[in-house]
Amino acid sequence: MLKIGFIGFGSRSASVWSSIASFGQCEVKAIADPRWEEIKKARGEEFPNCAWYADAEEMLRCETLDGIVLGTRCDLHTKYALLVARYGLPLFLEKPVSITEEELTALETIQPLMNEKTVVSFPLRLAKLVDVVKDYIDRGVIGEVAQVQAYNNVNYARGYYHKWYRDESITGGLFLQKSTHDLDYINYVLGRSGPKTICAMESKMVFKVHLRCVPRRTRCIQQRPRHPGWLLAGLSFGSDAARQPGVHDCPCQGSESGMLHHHQVPQLGGKLSGDRVQSRRSAHHF
Repeated sequence: MLKIGFIGFGSRSASVWSSIASFGQCEVKAIADPRWEEIKKARGEEFPNCAWYADAEEMLRCETLDGIVLGTRCDLHTKYALLVARYGLPLFLEKPVSITEEELTALETIQPLMNEKTVVSFPLRLAKLVDVVKDYIDRGVIGEVAQVQAYNNVNYARGYYHKWYRDESITGGLFLQKSTHDLDYINYVLGRSGPKTICAMESKMVFKVHLRCVPRRTRCIQQRPRHPGWLLAGLSFGSDAARQPGVHDCPCQGSESGMLHHHQVPQLGGKLSGDRVQSRRSAHHF
């Protein structure tokens, strides 16, 4: 059995592990995460041979591992990739590999050592739709490709501005977060033929909506906002079992799964505060 170590074990790493585990050839030998006690309490029985650490460097120093899965938040990807490179271990690295030019420059220094040992998480290139498109292009079914347009619209977009994704110091911005998938699968389907030039357009809007805490299963009813982004205020979460609006006094009571805490929005770069919600929609033209 191959012994796998994890640096960061949140929902993404857990998802990656479920895929790795399906092959039946690996085991989780060590996990390094500041929340290790919480994770051990929740999943310790699933990983009986796992050693638990709060510090990734201590884990790498003390354990004999066959590979590392790096699933931290984005601003730590480069830092820990450089650390893993010091031990020369095979690495599964989440995208984006870097969120600044400085990080990317630092990461390039380990490319000669780690290029053949690193897999970057770009699962969209494995999607059936992408396979079909690549087959058409490879066989010349649609002729010579002169231009590609990619749109990346996902059905879980609220997570990008209700959660930590809205902090660009952690993510590098949603344009970077989502366009990396497009750039990867476009290069994949085109192969050696391109792209030759790139043009990208981006827009960024700020919603000015007075949002209050409401039960998750209640339709959100607020004061009419001052921006066309009012659709956000009309979202219905969960089932239609509860039709009546139910607003409660803050601080909120109940678990995160039961309540939506719309009012707690951190200020970022002096642009966003209390009653403002950020949205980003982008289209990439190649």
